Amino acid sequence: MRRERVLELRAQGLTQQEIANELSPLDISRRTIGDDLQYLQANAFSIIRSRQANLAYEYEETLSNFYQMRKMIWAKLRLPDEQLEERNRQNYLHLLETVNHDIMHMHAIGDMVEAEMMQHLQDDERYVQEELDKKSDGQGNNNTQPPVF
Repeated sequence: MRRERVLELRAQGLTQQEIANELSPLDISRRTIGDDLQYLQANAFSIIRSRQANLAYEYEETLSNFYQMRKMIWAKLRLPDEQLEERNRQNYLHLLETVNHDIMHMHAIGDMVEAEMMQHLQDDERYVQEELDKKSDGQGNNNTQPPVF
């Protein structure tokens, strides 16, 4: 809670001292604000990874909801004409069109998220390889071949 508030205030352009002043009723020192900002910066990558995992779950949940809505709409559209007024049938058809569009949109978003995650994995792989290369160069190892995992 405190760190989230510190992040919100920092995102608004406040300095550490201004954040401490803003949070003075909570008796939070400037040093604690600095420690919080360092923590947030150091853990930003893992926070993003955690949010990506949550995004993937939310994506699946949302897609499931759309499929359920489509199934319910079709159940209504299968009712005999005498049980469903024509204007309601038209409304359900419009809803069906919207839900189908939303499903297609979700699939497109899923493709973009997957591509972005693959890019992050490739970036991570490059970073690890560079770090390994630095370490092997520092040990006087002139082997230019990448390590085999």
